[in-house]
Amino acid sequence: MTKAFAGETVKVTKEYFDRKYSISYNPLRSAVGEVIGVSIFAHDETELEALKEQLSRAQTGSNEGDWRLAEEVEKTFRIQLEALKITQDELARRPR
Repeated sequence: MTKAFAGETVKVTKEYFDRKYSISYNPLRSAVGEVIGVSIFAHDETELEALKEQLSRAQTGSNEGDWRLAEEVEKTFRIQLEALKITQDELARRPR
């Protein structure tokens, strides 16, 4: 967080209570550009990581059932990524 107070955006991944989080520390600036605080955003990526692992395992399989599973996992993965993009877009449009 010290780097964020120095004006740098910092992104880290941490695990708490068997959950994986992507955490972003962003400097908050005054109208004249002075760092006056830090915003912290955390996103639970546990399910996303599990889907990535499941997709990887399914894609290495050779039978039709594995490929169907891979298609379902990929579909779920894409839906979750789209939801994240929408959330990021909404946050970007908010006045600062």
